Order: sequence, then structure tokens, then C-alpha cells
Amino acid sequence: MNSKEKALNIKKVSAGAAGILLGLVLVLCMVIPAIGQGLPPKPPESFWGTVTLNGSPAPAGTIISARVGGMEVAATIVDSQGRYGERLPFLGPWSTTGSLLVSADYDGQTVQFYVGGALPAGSATVAYGMFTELNLSATGVLQYILTLGSTAGGNVTTPGEGNFTCAAGGKVTMVAAADTGFHFGNWTGNVTAVADVNAAETYVIMNGNYNITANFAADTAPTPTPVVTPTLTPAVTPTPAVTPTPTPAVTPTPTPAVTPTPTPAVTPAPTRTPTLTPTPTPMPTPTGPTPTATPVQTVPPILTPSPTIAPTTPTIAPTPTKTIAPTPTPTPAAGGGTNIGVIVGPIIAVIVIGAVAFWFWRGRKPKMPGPTT
Repeated sequence: MNSKEKALNIKKVSAGAAGILLGLVLVLCMVIPAIGQGLPPKPPESFWGTVTLNGSPAPAGTIISARVGGMEVAATIVDSQGRYGERLPFLGPWSTTGSLLVSADYDGQTVQFYVGGALPAGSATVAYGMFTELNLSATGVLQYILTLGSTAGGNVTTPGEGNFTCAAGGKVTMVAAADTGFHFGNWTGNVTAVADVNAAETYVIMNGNYNITANFAADTAPTPTPVVTPTLTPAVTPTPAVTPTPTPAVTPTPTPAVTPTPTPAVTPAPTRTPTLTPTPTPMPTPTGPTPTATPVQTVPPILTPSPTIAPTTPTIAPTPTKTIAPTPTPTPAAGGGTNIGVIVGPIIAVIVIGAVAFWFWRGRKPKMPGPTT
């Protein structure tokens, strides 16, 4: 490989590397803004430590306020051991009242802390995501304003209604009295430091400025029980005794015996049975001698006796049955014989028909061919 070829290859490699580098730059230009938009928000800064007031632990419930530029950005209260906030978890819990978190939006700015919301107790520069131990200390007389009021139906008798200046951490007794027809309901407002919000007589620990109201409600009127007026039942007039009237005895009237009248026996008149005279059937005139007709025989009438009807219960006599005399069959006269024409005629007809049929059959019979010579 000569020098020209080497130089050409070097140019090609350089051009390829430059193209790859340019592509990576373009990709980064598109990806970096997207990554910046999807980043999680910055965590706040957590402050924790102890609180003292005039050299002693601040009373439990004392308010700790964090302010940036005079505006409150976070707040918590002191626990029973004079502590506030939460430290790193692996160090274990610190206070029992929760964390004091300042947003990362105030990163780099100065935050000022106040005890009781009035006495300055310390300051720090916000650094997001940090757990910062800051022990707060304040001196002076810390006072709070307690504002008390009430609704219709009663009033606050102790210490009264209006604005009262109280020492920080002081215990103030509150008593509410209801008017006639009303009863005490509860205390509402800034009642986190009130001992019992449902008691008419209770107290509040002054750890801040509080506005509290006593509420009253009207008594429920009892429902009157209706008076039941007894209904007078009228006296019952006794019914006079009824004297029964004796019923006269009924004398039965004897029923006369009924004598049956005998029914006379009905003797029906004898019915004459008509004699049917058979009409002789005309016979064909024979070729031989004429037969003599048999004389008609007259049958005498048959009298059927009728049954006698009993005198008590009449019985319907059966209807007498008419007896029809048999029709005599005419007998040919003596000396007559069978008509020969009736027998011979059919025989001759059968012979003639047979002869004609044989002749016809012979005429249609095919002739057999003779022997060939």
C-alpha cells in the first residue's frame, strides 16, 4: 500500500468519526431537555433540635414558626421534652410532633425561626435535601391573645367574652352557661390545646393566639302526652221478662179409610183377523195342455182371548198379534210336464256357437309348407 492510499484511508476514517460525533451531539441536544423535564423535584430541608424559653425547655405545644422574608413557610410545635422536628431516620426518632420542612424553592435564602410566633429564636440558610440540627433559644415575656365568643342561647362566663392577653404556656379556664331553653353543645375554633371540647367547663393551654367559640343548641320540647277522656257507657235497661203463651194441644183429625172401587174387567171385543187371499202368479203359456188352477182355500179367523185385568191394579192387555196365513204355492195340474222348449233351445244355441267357432279357427290356421321335391 502506497502513501496515497494510506492518506485516503485516513481521510475516510476521520470523516466517519466526525459523522458519528455529530450524530451523538444531536442526540444529546434532544435527550438532555427531556431528561431535565422528567427529573424528580428537589427534596426540602428538614430542621430539628431543642427549644428553650428564658433558659428552660419551652412548654409542650409551644408554636415554632419558620419565616422567609417575613412570610411563614413552615410550622410545628414543641413536644413534652422540649424538642421539635425530625432527624435522619437511621439516627432514630427525635420529637413526637412531626417534621419542620422548608421547601427547596427557598434554597440559598435565609429562614428565621420564632418561638411562640413572637420571640426570635435563631436563623439558617436553606440547603435543600439536608437534615439540619438547629437548637432554638428565646428570651423575654411571651404572651398570646385568647379570643372567646358564643352563639345564641348562652355565653362564656369565665373568663368572659372578648380578647384576653395570656402568658405563653399558661393555663386558662373556660366556663360556658346556657340560657333557659338551651343547652351547651361544644367548643369550636383553635381547640387543639383545649382539654375537653364537649365540656361546658374546661381549660386551654396558651401556646399561641387562639380564637375559640362556645356553641349552644335549643332544647327539644317534650311531646305532650294526650289526655285520654274516658267514654261514659250508658246504663243498660233490663229487658222485661217475656211470659210464654201456652200453645193449645192439636187434636189430630182421623183420616177416613179410602175404600178402593173395584175396576170392572174389560172384555175386549174379538178382533176378526182378515183372511189374505193369495193372488195366483201367472205362468207362461205352455205348449202342452193348459194346467188347471188350484181352488183358493179360505182360512177361518183365529180368536185370541184377552187377559182379565185385576180389580186393584189395571194391567194393559197386550195387543193381539195378527196371524197371516201362508200363501199356497200353485201346483201344476195333473197330466202336465216340463216345457221341452226351455231345455232344447239353449242346447241347440251352444252347438251352433261351437260349430261357428271351430270353423273360424280352421279358416285362420296357417298352412304347413309341403316337402321340397
